[in-house]
Amino acid sequence: AQQGVAEAFKMYERRWDALKTGKDGDDDISMLTSDVLPWPMLDLSRLTSPDAFTKEDVAEFVFHPLRESSKSRKERVRGEMLRWHPDKFNAKVLAYVVEWEREAVQQAAGAVTRILTQLL
Repeated sequence: AQQGVAEAFKMYERRWDALKTGKDGDDDISMLTSDVLPWPMLDLSRLTSPDAFTKEDVAEFVFHPLRESSKSRKERVRGEMLRWHPDKFNAKVLAYVVEWEREAVQQAAGAVTRILTQLL
């Protein structure tokens, strides 16, 4: 189970790197669906709607002891807020999302942002 959790964190960071660079390995990223986006939640099978995120899910992910970080809790939340901030997320990520999922992805990202604000 711990290896699966550690792998989830690695995948999360890899997917954010791909979104930053516009490339996943040698492949350009485009036409992404919500199931390949890096959501801050360990049990992605429960991600069935934009409001599926709970404060507990996001907190468990952000503060998980297996997540490599020398940062304080506050720094961890701030780092995630920079990724999920609507202005940044909408400009950098939403353009890659398939058109028919954009609204739901935008709503889900907003939910993540609101939860991160509560965690601060």
